[in-house]
Amino acid sequence: MTKAELLHELSQETYAALKPSAVHGIGVFAIRDIPKGCKDIFSKNVGEWIKLPIAEVEKLPDHSRLMIETYCVYDEQDYYVPDYGFKVVDMVNYLNHSSDPNLIPVNDGEYFEAIKDIPAGSELFVNYGTIVDVEGYD
Repeated sequence: MTKAELLHELSQETYAALKPSAVHGIGVFAIRDIPKGCKDIFSKNVGEWIKLPIAEVEKLPDHSRLMIETYCVYDEQDYYVPDYGFKVVDMVNYLNHSSDPNLIPVNDGEYFEAIKDIPAGSELFVNYGTIVDVEGYD
């Protein structure tokens, strides 16, 4: 990214920050109004998701297993772990679940789109069931 692109992103396309959440731990919050249909909420081209079987995750050292269990979605068989690990953290990992979300994943989670106007100060939510097919997320 060039300096000009960075300045544009910082002034025009920075929408969210991490803050303590009343729902669970740390959440993602709008720092400016996010209009319905906005697709540039998070970083682009951060990485891919790798499916790691739960049995393999259980064999990892406690500190690594805790990171995956805390910040990654999962289904009955696998955790979905970012291919860059946890040396770089994408805000997407901090989205909390809601059955009444204000974001939806598009193109298998390639990006997230606002499905309603989101006022500054609001927590951003996604329905985990739209990311992984698992019972319990409605």
